[in-house]
Amino acid sequence: MEAYWQKPITPEQLQAEMERMARDTKQPEVLRELFEDLGNDPFVIAECLARPLLVERLVAELSVHDKGQRLAVLGTQAAGSKFSITTSDETIYSLPEVDLCTGDTWTPTSTTNAPSARSNSKAVWTGSEMIIWGGLGNNGINLNTGGRYNPITESWTPTTLIGAPSARSGHTVVWTSNEMIVWGAAMISSV
Repeated sequence: MEAYWQKPITPEQLQAEMERMARDTKQPEVLRELFEDLGNDPFVIAECLARPLLVERLVAELSVHDKGQRLAVLGTQAAGSKFSITTSDETIYSLPEVDLCTGDTWTPTSTTNAPSARSNSKAVWTGSEMIIWGGLGNNGINLNTGGRYNPITESWTPTTLIGAPSARSGHTVVWTSNEMIVWGAAMISSV
């Protein structure tokens, strides 16, 4: 991101990301526990938790809008480089309060890196994230793609295509406590 913008991510951006996480989390008790595991140290939380999430979201937004492929070129150039985090001893972060009483409300989820729109897909809850897989795409073609949604970090990660089942919709899925099993359904796509 620094190479793309020609400036580093600022402490203000990291503080805002921590506040967004605390304000928008769907599992406040888990986020509070994560903060505790990081020693409730605002600097550690900013650098180890907020920075990667902020960069992931910013890169995803740039990828959508970067028609000149400048981001891809910079990413390739940076792949072999070593990066270090430069911080100022004067940077002071404040730990945001995580509200444990969120009430019965609806909040939209992030769509950054979310799977494409689909019907007849299936989802499982793993205890910490939701996995959505398969289904029928808008073009009427069965899909063998999906995504993992983490409500604490409000982030999506695409499921791997390596070893993925064949494309299908209307299938059954179960969670075994450590893996999702996909079974059955029509695998033929309509055109």
